[in-house]
Amino acid sequence: MSSLIDSDILARFEPQLKRIRLKTRRSLDSDLIGNYRSAFRGTGLSFAELREYTPGDEIKRIDWRATARAGKVYVKSFEEERQLSVILAVDTSASSAAGLGSSFLTQTLTFASLIATLSALNNDLCGLITFSDTIGATLTPSNRRSQSRKIISTLVTQKPAGKTDIAAALLHIRQHFRRKSLVFLLSDFCAPAFDEALRSVALHHDLVLVLPSQRLDLILPQRGIVSFRDPETGQEFLIDCTHKKTRLALEKKIHQHHEALRQQARAAGADLIEISDDPLRSLNELMDRRGRRVR
Repeated sequence: MSSLIDSDILARFEPQLKRIRLKTRRSLDSDLIGNYRSAFRGTGLSFAELREYTPGDEIKRIDWRATARAGKVYVKSFEEERQLSVILAVDTSASSAAGLGSSFLTQTLTFASLIATLSALNNDLCGLITFSDTIGATLTPSNRRSQSRKIISTLVTQKPAGKTDIAAALLHIRQHFRRKSLVFLLSDFCAPAFDEALRSVALHHDLVLVLPSQRLDLILPQRGIVSFRDPETGQEFLIDCTHKKTRLALEKKIHQHHEALRQQARAAGADLIEISDDPLRSLNELMDRRGRRVR
């Protein structure tokens, strides 16, 4: 077991871990695994073999030394390096526990479990960092059999705290993960400006922004005047949840935030998906889009 996790604390969360693992296994099938392999490709080419030249081979692939020795033209053939390095960067700031029923945490855990399990089935390296305004837990990318369990166990035992600093998290990824990786960044993205850091990481990594569902009915009750406290600033305010104009104004704010994030991602060359209690659907949509790009 990872030294990040106290065994007594983990025992308390074991029922939740079992539910997450069971839900993940039920989601997996051969089509999903195949789509994952097609959508998320390796990061380079490795030498496979020397073979005789055939018409249509690229001249730059000719191995001139082997050709001189054998008296025949030989070319180098390469194959794709299939193994990926996958990083889950998860926002565990105080705002990640906001909303009714902590829906952010539930969606994040389910999505992280799905990615960690898919990585394990494909023998990919998978790692984790958690962040708020500081970097929290870190698991170096690994393809050990126990890695997916360590990732989910670590997330389950995190206590939300601090403010959200996306730029600092992206800078940490840029500085500490040199190998090109597939990075899933999970957050509500309510944070100070991070455009420059986003562009920098997207230039060196395959970056996917993952936004848990911000449906109003998961954030506010249906009726009543409710006192709210911003978990990151401590500011308190009252909201009349029954008032139609109030709900419409809040829904507009959520839509504007999502649209602005979509434009940010597009400008940086990153992908954006919004997940819900069924993150598999959003992941499949992303993989379908990527599959169409490479055809």
